[in-house]
Amino acid sequence: MGQICSNGSCITGMGDTYCDGESINTKTNAENCGQCGRACPSGTCINGTCDTQCGSITTNLTIDSANCGECGKKCDVGYYCSVGSCILGSGSTYCDGKSIDTSSDSANCGQCGNKCDVGYICSAGSCTKGSGSTYCDGKSINTSNDSANCGQCGNKCDVGYICSAGSCTKGSGDTYCDGKSINTSSNSSNCGQCGFACPEGVSCRSGACLTQCGDISTSLMDDSNNCGECGNKCDVSYICRGGSCTEGSGSTYCDGKSINTSIDSNNCGKCGYKCSFGKKCSSGTCINGAGYTVCDGKSINTSNDSANCGQCGNKCDVGKICSGGSCVIGVGSTYCDGKAINTSTNKANCGQCGFACPSGMSCESGRCLTQCNDIITSLFDDSSNCGECGNKCGSGEICMYGACTIGIGSTYCDGKSINISNDSANCGQCGNRCDFGETCSSGACSTGTGNTYCDGKYINTIMDSSNCGKCGNKCGIGHICSDSSCAVGIGTTYCDGKYINTSSDTANCGQCGNKCGVMQICSSGACTTGVGATYCDGKSIDTYSDAANCGQCGLVCSTGTCLRGGCQTKCADSNTSLMDDSANCGQCGNKCSVGNICKDGTCITGIGATYCYGKAINTSVDSANCGRCGSKCDKGYICVSGSCVKGIVGDTYCDGESVNIFTNDANCGQCGYNCNKVTEGRFIFCGKGKCCARVSSGQCITSTGEVVGGY
Repeated sequence: MGQICSNGSCITGMGDTYCDGESINTKTNAENCGQCGRACPSGTCINGTCDTQCGSITTNLTIDSANCGECGKKCDVGYYCSVGSCILGSGSTYCDGKSIDTSSDSANCGQCGNKCDVGYICSAGSCTKGSGSTYCDGKSINTSNDSANCGQCGNKCDVGYICSAGSCTKGSGDTYCDGKSINTSSNSSNCGQCGFACPEGVSCRSGACLTQCGDISTSLMDDSNNCGECGNKCDVSYICRGGSCTEGSGSTYCDGKSINTSIDSNNCGKCGYKCSFGKKCSSGTCINGAGYTVCDGKSINTSNDSANCGQCGNKCDVGKICSGGSCVIGVGSTYCDGKAINTSTNKANCGQCGFACPSGMSCESGRCLTQCNDIITSLFDDSSNCGECGNKCGSGEICMYGACTIGIGSTYCDGKSINISNDSANCGQCGNRCDFGETCSSGACSTGTGNTYCDGKYINTIMDSSNCGKCGNKCGIGHICSDSSCAVGIGTTYCDGKYINTSSDTANCGQCGNKCGVMQICSSGACTTGVGATYCDGKSIDTYSDAANCGQCGLVCSTGTCLRGGCQTKCADSNTSLMDDSANCGQCGNKCSVGNICKDGTCITGIGATYCYGKAINTSVDSANCGRCGSKCDKGYICVSGSCVKGIVGDTYCDGESVNIFTNDANCGQCGYNCNKVTEGRFIFCGKGKCCARVSSGQCITSTGEVVGGY
């Protein structure tokens, strides 16, 4: 065995030779494996060796890294089997008779049987972090979405779970099972889980094999009330898995309804086991605390349910919601008896679960609002309009649920949120303003200046020029607040609690609240004509182009575009600013008369730089717009000081462009007089302000026969 005939002699080796006159390769021929006449019972010959029975498998000892040279001899990590010996390296080999590449197979990484952990794949024979395309037992698999190999070879997701990004997540539907695209919602061979087959005659719906039990359709495989057969109910701390009751709690079904017995207080630990008052379900056991529990037969989360906060029946007050089992100030998204509600806008639960606004009132910011004279407010919490418009609560009282009650603190005064405990403009009562040199503390005015509240805004009366020494005491122009008194000067100060420089702020120029007009900026505390870089309420702004402060602080362009300190408007076919366009002054089509230009949207006496139909023009020299937009000088005239003057003198302007009408073919003798159009393409050139139709003996002859001159 292991010899072939060469040059008439038997030598050690295998390969091409002759057996009974027939050309044979003893390395691979199953009838002559390793030597002539040696037949392999398995029908497979590799490297001159027949497959061998090792335990329950048939394999080849020359290439199987799990049985290398002899049964049970496994090559170490980083070695594979070649011709019956373990050699350094990873790559194509056999593991227990199965063809494997140990360089990329995550079930046999670098060595037969070396399985990479969850969240790892095999690369170059080593387990590396990540999920994705790899091999599992020689089969190409993507561990990021294969529910039979999720995150790791062989990690099969439970019933009702699919693989997403290498982790088993709740749900059924499109996934992969051993590399094959499957929908576990409806596939009867893989129902709710890879490899989970429904019994014959049972359909797969929503990832469960369904059977009719009484008046419900359910799955006998995972319904803990009907486990394996209809009516077989699992005990406490058992759930139904694969049609058998197994110890544990978690996702299951109770009478066909998807339930998690770990956290469902209606079915805690087993179907139908309900936690008592004030308890929640945790890990399948009823315990004290906030969270999922049962209140009046309804499953509730007492951590965030504002009708059952911390315990059943504990309803949060108006203006509060439930967070972490405690009522906290605020309105917005919460739960009311297990139903998702926004108490900011819900009329049936306005500001509080179950607090319904009366007919005709709207719910905004958690308050039922109505019209009281010129303000919109809530009659339930406005201490200036408590229960009805104009009903003002007395000193030391606030409005709660439409009635004045003893107390100070957060309330509303004419629709504005105020804390009468510390607001010096509403101290202890809406409208009770503390005197000069006093602040509000605990609802009472006391001597002193400094940090306080003025109409709900945090203010320091020592240096706020809008509230100097007391709320509402505004310093005059050219004064700022220093040590609670108005003193001569401009510069850095505070205006209604905001840091401002009155020397350059166009919204507070020289004085808090003194806003400069359109097309003005603030310089040295005085409003001066101009647009450009300035300050608006302490913020650096360019009024030349800022659409929210166009030409003036706070002037917002509805079109969203500011042009030259004016809001851009479309007039006819051009976009322009109505503030300085003399053809569209103040409104589209309003053309200023001769000797007038547009300034700040008004026609005023003057000529010079302006805009005509959005184009920069100088009406003092432009022969197409002489003295006013659209006023074109006749042929042989040019514009001088806003008037058309006879005589061809050469250079002038046509629609803002410098032109010599003496020689310009498109503006010959007059703006817009195009020789090419006049002579229908027969002109030669513009000469001395006239179109030459032909040249004769060096003379320019016009179309009318006029001789212009020699050239």
